[in-house]
Amino acid sequence: MQKTLISDSPALARSKSTEGYLFVDNARFLSIVCIVLIHANWFEIDPSPSLLESTIVALRGFGILTFFIITSFLMASKMQKPQFKVLPYYWERVNRIGKPYLVWLGVLLSIAFTRLIALGKFRLIDIPLEAWHTTFFTAFWYIPVLLFSLAVMLLLRQHWWKPWFPVAAFGASSVYAVNQYFQWFTPIHSFAFFGFLFYMWVGLWLHRNFERVQPWVLALPWWKLLAVAVLGLTLATAEARLLIHLGSLNPYDGLRISNQVYAMICLIIIIKLPWRLAPSFVDVRRDSYGIHLIQVLINMLGKSAITLLLFVLGIDQSFTFFDRVPEYVPNPLVRIAIWFSWFVLVYGISLKITQQIRRTRLAWIVGGG
Repeated sequence: MQKTLISDSPALARSKSTEGYLFVDNARFLSIVCIVLIHANWFEIDPSPSLLESTIVALRGFGILTFFIITSFLMASKMQKPQFKVLPYYWERVNRIGKPYLVWLGVLLSIAFTRLIALGKFRLIDIPLEAWHTTFFTAFWYIPVLLFSLAVMLLLRQHWWKPWFPVAAFGASSVYAVNQYFQWFTPIHSFAFFGFLFYMWVGLWLHRNFERVQPWVLALPWWKLLAVAVLGLTLATAEARLLIHLGSLNPYDGLRISNQVYAMICLIIIIKLPWRLAPSFVDVRRDSYGIHLIQVLINMLGKSAITLLLFVLGIDQSFTFFDRVPEYVPNPLVRIAIWFSWFVLVYGISLKITQQIRRTRLAWIVGGG
């Protein structure tokens, strides 16, 4: 008989609602930290980064894949409820995720158009161009790809446990990974609409088998896990530097071969963690989505303010500071210090704004309500 997603054992159900959700909360917290960290990066276009910088950028690479895994893990949990229906669930996701996304997308586009109008450079062609750029070349790319992936997974739910499904899904992820080298199409994960289906399936599989996976993970010695993690990070860093050497458009792409391996190692470590990682002032279930949305705006406004200040001070009259950070700040340790300071500022402001909005009737624009 084919195993179902629903456990008949109360003990197993308790395990999934306690330890299981501790793992989800830790994964969600780390994923958001990783996402904000990469988008707070001031030197991402450096053609020859130091080894330390490459390692730090590669270190946060597990975040986006982990986010897809926990999304489907939570979907599987929802499917346990007797009243679960596919269409209402999907539309609830569209309302909870899609509507706030459209609000903040509109805010960013309004700011971009206002800036162009003020500079006397606005053209009608800029409307679709700015919309395209903001949708797929900022952290906002995640939302349409996630909603698409959820739709595909739900449409194919009758096939989840057939042997061909994970093979086909992994094959799609592998195509995106290999494409980093051959560039049959634009090698950027923000266009990888089929690239994350395998990790959605991993989340479903993990939920289905969590009562067996968790004891196995807990029995693994920490030293072995950390040694494997260091090896995975080394491979992820080495491949990123190879892709930089080959002129890749996106050498730190989340779907590159080594990062997929590294992300799975990190997933095991997160499952093994016995304590809550998020500080007490962060509600990872309520704050995470708002942080994800608002950090894009804070990054954009902050960088614009810095660019304007440097122009006024006569330090950079070309408005190209963020394209030339390695030139202005040649010391990699100083660049890293600036990067992490900026991350703390962006994360902190985004968190504070999210928490303030959650206390109002507009809570829905940060995924609340």
